[in-house]
Amino acid sequence: MFNRKSRLVCSIAGVLAAGAAVGWGADPVQEDARIRELQAKVAALESRQAQNSKDLAATADAVLRDAEKRSQLLANGEMGAGYDNGFYIRSGSDFYFHPWLQFQFRNVTNWRQEAKHDGQEDNTQNGFEVRRMKFGFDGHVFSPNLTYQFLWATDRNSGTPKLEEAWAKYMFADQWGLRLGQIKDPVAHEGLVSSKRLLAVERTFLQDTLGLGDNFVQAVTLIYQDNKGPIRVEGGFSDGVGSANTDFTNTITNADGTTKRSGNFGVAGRVEYKAFGNWKSYDDFTALGNKEDLLVFGLAGDWTQNGDTNAILHTADVQWENASGLALYGAFLGRAVQNGLTPGGAVEDFYDWGAMAQAAYLIDQKWEVFARYDYTTLDDAALASDVQGKVHEITAGVNYYMHGQAAKFTLDVTWLPNGAPKDDTGADILKNNDKDELMLRAQFQLLI
Repeated sequence: MFNRKSRLVCSIAGVLAAGAAVGWGADPVQEDARIRELQAKVAALESRQAQNSKDLAATADAVLRDAEKRSQLLANGEMGAGYDNGFYIRSGSDFYFHPWLQFQFRNVTNWRQEAKHDGQEDNTQNGFEVRRMKFGFDGHVFSPNLTYQFLWATDRNSGTPKLEEAWAKYMFADQWGLRLGQIKDPVAHEGLVSSKRLLAVERTFLQDTLGLGDNFVQAVTLIYQDNKGPIRVEGGFSDGVGSANTDFTNTITNADGTTKRSGNFGVAGRVEYKAFGNWKSYDDFTALGNKEDLLVFGLAGDWTQNGDTNAILHTADVQWENASGLALYGAFLGRAVQNGLTPGGAVEDFYDWGAMAQAAYLIDQKWEVFARYDYTTLDDAALASDVQGKVHEITAGVNYYMHGQAAKFTLDVTWLPNGAPKDDTGADILKNNDKDELMLRAQFQLLI
């Protein structure tokens, strides 16, 4: 293929050849004019060729400079996308977007003593469930000081998405910030730890009953946090326990179409003291990935008023882990209710409380064994006369970390020697008053 220079030479040669072909019979004066005309055309072609070469060189230089600039930006982490504990999109230090998915697929076998045919036979049930399918995103905008998280979870019976968390946090000073939106009530540590990072397949009966599981509320809180310091505090004002996904009237619509108020208001706060270790290790209940020992004490409470009823939830907990694979956790959880309704419709005060302890040990970076015991006692005044409210839950199991928490298989067995006075379907516990109940649960978790 001819280049620009070759085509120019050919063009000049063609013009000269044409001039020579007619030149034999031409007038000398006319011949001189034609020669000058041809010389002018050649000069114009040479000038255009030179200009084109300059334009081409300038364009190439601009492209190279732009590519070099972009490569420097990527190298400095100022913009780009990739995967680092999840996919992300980043633009400089002011914008960060991190979408993610959580998938938990579970098989459950539940055996209950004398729970079939009016207590004449034992009952066994087995089946699969998508226990959790969540999607959301978090990050920061305009500044690393303005962070956010939005999270939805699909209902495991209908598959309908439901909002769980939607909040923004602004750190207006080095250690001080404000958070507002729908958040986890800053009380029980077991509820605050993400379901992505639980030790067993599910939270305890104690947490689900007194701590209300995740316990989402709508609130505004003040935060003091120093990632290198020993103290973290969060506390504020909310619509009260049970206010998730309500409007400003705090009205909840029941399945039968009736409505009720979730509460008038709530006040909650949690204080954590780290004697030593890294705060990041406090986000789960395992020593996986720990580079140093950890010891944290927590103290928290929530006061929710609903009409004439006041409920005060309070807790104290301690977590210790070492860099050799051992992790221990213990907690006390109590709930005092003033002017609560009994099953018979009377108004009484009552007090529920419980405690839990758990231990885990990493055999290596893949295999981990754990055991857990929790005890819950529900006040007799809040129960029907034929229901006993003392629940013992004993759990033991194993985790296999295929790729850390991002791809994990958990197998555990749970025994409730006194059964449970009510269903806790989130933990696969079925009502079986004062009778044995045994569960075998196997779960696969995938985080993207």
